[in-house]
Amino acid sequence: MSSEHTADSVQVLGREMITLLHSLSRAVALYEPNNNAVIRVLDAMEAALGRYHEGAGGGTLSVRLLAEEFFVNGRLLRVDVQIYERAIDVAKTLRRFDVGELRFESGLTRAQLDAFTLDLSQSVRAGESQLNPQGYGSIFVAKADGRSVASFRFQPHKLAKVLYGSLLDLVEKLYVEAGEGNAPSLLPVKRTLQLVIDAMAEHGAMFQVLAAVHDPTRAVSTSRRRVSAAVDAIGFGYYLVLPKADLMYLALGAILGGLSDSLDPDDAIAPLFRFAGLGDSAMPLILAVRDARAARLGHPGGVPGQMLAVVELYTELATASEARPAMSPHRTLSLMVGGQVPGVDKGAARVFADYKGPYPLGSVVRLSSGHMALVVGFGEATSKQKPTVALLERGGTLGRRVNLAEVGDVKVASVPEPAEIDLNIAET
Repeated sequence: MSSEHTADSVQVLGREMITLLHSLSRAVALYEPNNNAVIRVLDAMEAALGRYHEGAGGGTLSVRLLAEEFFVNGRLLRVDVQIYERAIDVAKTLRRFDVGELRFESGLTRAQLDAFTLDLSQSVRAGESQLNPQGYGSIFVAKADGRSVASFRFQPHKLAKVLYGSLLDLVEKLYVEAGEGNAPSLLPVKRTLQLVIDAMAEHGAMFQVLAAVHDPTRAVSTSRRRVSAAVDAIGFGYYLVLPKADLMYLALGAILGGLSDSLDPDDAIAPLFRFAGLGDSAMPLILAVRDARAARLGHPGGVPGQMLAVVELYTELATASEARPAMSPHRTLSLMVGGQVPGVDKGAARVFADYKGPYPLGSVVRLSSGHMALVVGFGEATSKQKPTVALLERGGTLGRRVNLAEVGDVKVASVPEPAEIDLNIAET
């Protein structure tokens, strides 16, 4: 695919195609293919695919629809609840005809699109497939090959980026809609969180690095800060060997707790009651958010609330806001453990610091060799003092990796202030 198409632009087109396919499947169930309602959808589809093929220089657009996971050009499609529900509907329609993937190649003509639509219409009306398994020129139909998020298990870096990006998109939209007084469905957020929880069981370090890396000179949005807190809540929970059900409500608490910035416990949980989709996690989630705010006011609270309070405060201090610059993760942990951060239980802070290590994943350190480096991994628990790092090259890009536990003459010499760090986010 040409560089003219960014990953984000393909995501936008993928969502547009889901909407058009949904409209098309609805229209052909009601009207003949030459009806104006169907023609309008086909006009829009032809125009969208034409723009894509012209810009991509002959690239293929692949839309794969599994039961609850949707891919565009092999990448997990990031969706809000409206697109999610449309994609589910389209997937169900196509599955009746043993189709799970549509591919649109360059050279697509209107005649090919019309032929596909006619056979789709006949299939819907007959209740059995009338689709040509050989395709329609530049349009190919195929069975779903079973590819899902699980297929990224041998590409954990890609899996982490896909899921983290998807979760961030969903939470940003959730915050926008909640700010307008709405209570959107939590199903897409919960589903993506479950995938993150499952993936972090083996590849937690990658998610922690993604959550921690940010431009220390720019204010971080509430949604991004809260997604980072959710990742740490999951990782902290795994460290304490909590069951996955507990990880879910802690992560949801980290996200939904950001809907109110009030420290009053009752005010903090008020927005949560607008959501009908909390399910079994409703009561423990609400209690955790309430206890976290109570803990920050110096009142006693349950263990989940203490955990959430520590995670929230750590994330707030280690990221920049409009009111203050970011603090290094190392210094943040030192102040929390030393009891110098109001609202943090020192015992909970010590356990959290053990989980994070003195040089947390995603933080930048200065080595005795003079290099700056990004902390990207830990070996055994004893090596948290000597993590695996990626050297920062000129321009802030990542260079070769060094396991400090295996290099006797190089160690962490100091921790730079955030303003001293030159890290190219785009390359990370």
